[in-house]
Amino acid sequence: MKIAIIGAGSIGRRHARNAVALGCDVVAYDTQPLPLFGMPAGATATVTWPDDADAYVIATPASDHAASLARVGTRPALVEKPLFGASPPACFVFDHPLVMVGYNLRFHPHVGRAAVGPYATAQFWCHVDVSTWPGSSYGDTLSECSHEIDLALWMLGPGQVTDATYDGATWEIRLRHDSGSTSSISLGNHPQTHHRGGCLTGGAHRHWWTIPPTVDQTYVEEMACLLRSIRSGRILAPACTLADGLRVLAVIAEARRSAQQDHG
Repeated sequence: MKIAIIGAGSIGRRHARNAVALGCDVVAYDTQPLPLFGMPAGATATVTWPDDADAYVIATPASDHAASLARVGTRPALVEKPLFGASPPACFVFDHPLVMVGYNLRFHPHVGRAAVGPYATAQFWCHVDVSTWPGSSYGDTLSECSHEIDLALWMLGPGQVTDATYDGATWEIRLRHDSGSTSSISLGNHPQTHHRGGCLTGGAHRHWWTIPPTVDQTYVEEMACLLRSIRSGRILAPACTLADGLRVLAVIAEARRSAQQDHG
């Protein structure tokens, strides 16, 4: 299977290494001439859009995702999170059946064991030092740490923001889910800090977990799930679907509006 990596920065190179290790032919595309530093043996680099790939990994900045997906058409794709830099463009095709969104923490074993409910309440937290991450450019904390929003919606079901605040360093978000459950999400970018995890409570049951700074295996499992999904013709659990990714984007937008209203 031929996988095209669109955007050959840090995360693109990671996906390329995993795809090669899983037996795929890999071509890495970027708009700038690419050194092969960091690319696995067997991967090729190009500045010409690879039209002949079986599937695509979109690892460009979020603001470029829509344009890249438009060129992919109906072929399978894994799109890094967040799905878009802002609201989806009006021309975006929402019913693409084979788009995964890169919320890879779903593949962490501690998280996977927690995803069996039902739960009445949940807390999620991500206080990290983004300057220690391997990439060279990132969006704001709300977008970059939106894994925790995805986990809340995945574990407790769709929900709406009831309150959100931002003090310049930390986002505090509260959700009420359609199931009747509630969740709170705390996201912050703090120097020399790593405190990431969650806690779910339901009746006499309580499940909590922590996420270490390095989660390399989750990316491997995510790529393997993409390949299985392509062969089956549908996105397989526990992957984040296109619809799931759009719900995360909606919560991000709601949180921004709520915080602006509170600040005003």
